Amino acid sequence: MKTILAPTDFSAPALNAIYYGAEVCRRMGTKLVLLNAYHIPVVASEIPIVIPGDDEMEKDGLENLNNIKLELERVFGTNLKVELVCVSGYPEDAIRDYCQKNDVAYVVMGMEGTGFIEERFIGSTTTSLLRNSRTPILSIAQSVKFRDIKRIVLTEDYEGFENPELLNPMKDLARLFNSHIYVLHVSREDDAVSEQVKNSIRKKLDELLHGFQHSYHSEPNKHIVEGINAFVLEKNANMIVMIPKKNSIQSLFFRSESKRMAFHTDVPLLTIHE
Repeated sequence: MKTILAPTDFSAPALNAIYYGAEVCRRMGTKLVLLNAYHIPVVASEIPIVIPGDDEMEKDGLENLNNIKLELERVFGTNLKVELVCVSGYPEDAIRDYCQKNDVAYVVMGMEGTGFIEERFIGSTTTSLLRNSRTPILSIAQSVKFRDIKRIVLTEDYEGFENPELLNPMKDLARLFNSHIYVLHVSREDDAVSEQVKNSIRKKLDELLHGFQHSYHSEPNKHIVEGINAFVLEKNANMIVMIPKKNSIQSLFFRSESKRMAFHTDVPLLTIHE
C-alpha cells in the first residue's frame, strides 16, 4: 500500500501539513505515516549539563506522535490508517531513508510565515528535500486549509518530459478530484521557443494527459514567479505543480539560495523531480 509521509517537529506548520495529508489519505484510502526524527545534541561545555538519553527522547517523541494520532482519529475517524515512526538521526536523512525503504506517494511538509518561500520552509530540511528529493514533495503553508483540488496549474518550460511516468503523482490527484489541469508557460520577451516546438511538446502532453481535462495557457511576464502568481489568482487554483529539470528555468529557483519564490501562501506546491 502506498503511504503519505508527514514528517513533524511538532510545530504548528508541521501539524497543519499533517491535517492536509490526512485529508488526502482519507480520500485515497491510503496510510498516513507520522515521522519524528531526533538527535542528541553534542554540547561542548565545562559546566555539567543533563542531556536526555536516546530512550527518553524516543519515548517523548512517540508520546507526542500518539497524541497527534488520537486527535486525527477524533477528526477523521478510526478508519484513517496512521502509523507512528520515531527514529534517531537528522530529519532529512530519516525522511530519505524511509522513502527509500517504503512505497511513499508524497512527503507532506509544512511551511511557515508569510514571507518569501525560501524563508517559509521549516529550517533547511524542507528546502533541501524540495530541491533534491526523488519522492514528490507536497509543501503546505501554515495558512492553507484543505480544499478539493479541482484546478491544478502545471508549469512547463517547453522542454518536455523524458520519463512518461513523471506526471503520475499529479495525475493520481487529478483523477481523485476530477481536476482540470492548466498547463502554463510564462512567456518572457526573450522567449525564443518556436511554434513548431510548442506544438510538438503539446502533442506529447496530450498523450500523457489523455483522459484528463486539460488546457494550455501562456502568461506574458518578464518575471516567471509573478506570471505564475497572476495565473493562479485568475484561475483560483488549488495547487501548483513544478517539475525542476536540469538546465531549465524552473530548476534555477531550487538551486539558488538567493532566489525568492513568492508563491501565494494559500496554494499548495507539489514538486516532482526527474
